[in-house]
Amino acid sequence: DKTAAPFHGWIEEAEKNGTVPERAKKPLSYVSDAAAMSLIENLIGLEDVKKQIKTLINRQKLEKLRRENDLPSEPDINLHLVFTGNPGTGKTVVAQRLGAILADAGLLELGHVVEVSGSNLIDRYVGGTTPKIVEAVKNAMGGILFIDEAYALISHIGIHGKASSASADAIATLLLEMNRHKGGFMVIVAGYPEEMEDLLN
Repeated sequence: DKTAAPFHGWIEEAEKNGTVPERAKKPLSYVSDAAAMSLIENLIGLEDVKKQIKTLINRQKLEKLRRENDLPSEPDINLHLVFTGNPGTGKTVVAQRLGAILADAGLLELGHVVEVSGSNLIDRYVGGTTPKIVEAVKNAMGGILFIDEAYALISHIGIHGKASSASADAIATLLLEMNRHKGGFMVIVAGYPEEMEDLLN
């Protein structure tokens, strides 16, 4: 098959150099949406999370039906979520399984999860934070950017006040990227309830 030749050549080249692009990789834990949803349903608690996941999937189905019937639709759904809770409440586990669910439902292209800590995204210098955020978003395109301990994003106010801090850069850049790539990836910020309330405020 002549049309398949370039594809096979790409595979051979990638295997030879060990350079398969990140966006070409499915998560190792990729499963069908039914199986992944079953895994989440079996977790104790997290009722609000389960309800929100179902809402996202139903919204996607509705938008698809509207497009098929030439009705006005919103193609890029806001996918971003906030997970709050103490350690051991399943925040990371749900995020990992959510990628597979949303990929199979057509809400995410790949469904992989890029997990980072809020403190890892903050640079000690103001100008160093923006590139870290942009790089994290780039790696998460088509999947989920899971920011654990996200409240660390506001922990570096600096001596010149909020407007001139690494934290201000982090929040502004993250919001800009979320708006710029709306529907292209999901951001999940997670952490302790009180600290996350401060972050949201």
